[in-house]
Amino acid sequence: MSSSSSTTFTEKVRSNPLHGHVSQILYWEDLAESGLIFALFNLFFFLIIFGEYNPIALVATTLFHLLIISAAFVIFKGKQAEKKGDEFVNPLEANLKDINFKADTLKLDQHLELLLYGINIFLHNFKEALLCHNILLTLQFVGGLFIAAILGTWFSTTTLIYFGLLFGFIWPRLYHEKQEQIDQYAGQIKQRAADLTSQVVEKLPPNIKEKIQ
Repeated sequence: MSSSSSTTFTEKVRSNPLHGHVSQILYWEDLAESGLIFALFNLFFFLIIFGEYNPIALVATTLFHLLIISAAFVIFKGKQAEKKGDEFVNPLEANLKDINFKADTLKLDQHLELLLYGINIFLHNFKEALLCHNILLTLQFVGGLFIAAILGTWFSTTTLIYFGLLFGFIWPRLYHEKQEQIDQYAGQIKQRAADLTSQVVEKLPPNIKEKIQ
């Protein structure tokens, strides 16, 4: 992927309405909120992977119990108000009145635009790699797809998604706190990768090496 397209994509991510709130969660700025979301997503995947639930059944069962509990709570409060002779006020309305149960069309369009932009960047770079316009880019795709294929044989799709989300929760905060050490190790890895790439490129015919950008 070219640096210009990466920069543009990064700018689009930062301009997305969800970026600020998601960043607060992933950087653990609010320990209570981040911890609760982290615990819930771990529980969700634990039930799917080890409890043999499928996602649809798990979501449906969760919503079913939520409705049952809500109905029981409202009925209980209604009976209490009736015994006391008070006017019944639904206790859930005050807690849920500020929550918008409606998809924002403008924000949805921005999310879809970002998704499509990312897909188009991937497809463009894959085409460049497929045509070998940039040998270095082709080698990056070969290495990345090889690693993806190996991981796909070792783990299920659900497990890989779990690892991805787990990495998303751990890495931003870890990098924020250990940036200097991580950058040092990353620099060493990049140098080794560059040396290996140079060795591969040196073995290519001269007319192909000239096309390397």
